[in-house]
Parts: sequence; C-alpha cells; structure tokens
Amino acid sequence: MCKHVTAALEAYKRWQWQEPYKRVHTVTQKIVLDPAWEQVQLSLSPIERILERILDVITDAT
Repeated sequence: MCKHVTAALEAYKRWQWQEPYKRVHTVTQKIVLDPAWEQVQLSLSPIERILERILDVITDAT
C-alpha cells in the first residue's frame, strides 16, 4: 500500500473510531478530486491529546 492510502486508512479509522473494525479492501483506480467536496474534521487521538497537553505545559512554563 502506498503512503497516501495508508494515511487515508488511518484517518478513516480515527474518524470512525466508535464503529466496530471493518476490513478495508483497497482498489486501484483513477480518481478526480472535486474542489466542492467537504473536508471531514478529525478529532484528536488520545495520544495526540496527551502530546498537545504536554506542549501546552512546556509552552506555558517558558
């Protein structure tokens, strides 16, 4: 799998974290991106939240 597909799969897993795991099958095909598509906002993972708090503490201490 290329890094773009891997990143998309990880983003999907983070976006649908509350759903039971689904096996994802990749298919290679040409796609056309549409500028009118809505961007999906992802919530932070638990590790990212912890790192964000650590950075806030470090930033406040300096």
